[in-house]
Amino acid sequence: MSGLQNLINKVISDSKESSDKILKENEIECDKIKQEIEKETQKEYEEIINKAHQDASLLHERIISKEELNLRNKTLILKQESIENCMEKLRDRLMNLKEEEYLKYLKNGLLTVDASEDVEVKVANKFKKSAEKLLIKMGDKYKISNDTLKNNDGFILIKDKLIMDFTYESVIDFYKDDLEKMIIEELFT
Repeated sequence: MSGLQNLINKVISDSKESSDKILKENEIECDKIKQEIEKETQKEYEEIINKAHQDASLLHERIISKEELNLRNKTLILKQESIENCMEKLRDRLMNLKEEEYLKYLKNGLLTVDASEDVEVKVANKFKKSAEKLLIKMGDKYKISNDTLKNNDGFILIKDKLIMDFTYESVIDFYKDDLEKMIIEELFT
């Protein structure tokens, strides 16, 4: 039996060596696969992190851009409100001109117009008498209209069917762009 036992021992020993060799090779192969998986996982991890950083950076830039746009819009709205406020104050100031200032406005307006005879002038009711005196001084080409403007709102020239509107609102509308430019230069530069 000793020969059989030796043979069994030899088969067991060879099997154990073969098994150990296979296990060692498998262990080496497993280590290689594990290293490759770790490399791929690390690469994917870095790609995901880089993508997240890029996305975060892009989102950050978009948020900043959006807020800058909102700020610009708010600034424009505030500037427009300031301009409108100045225009409203101008209207109020014109509507509350004193008699002397009104007559100066009337005279300067009449001097800018190349008027022939029989020009009817419709003036503010409040200053009708003093305006009539001014028109008499300026010559006989102007006559005061029986109709008046209810508010202290400039004047209107009427010649036949031609009407020249010097009411404050019309003059402000006519010069609106220029007035806004002046206000912008004064307030914001």
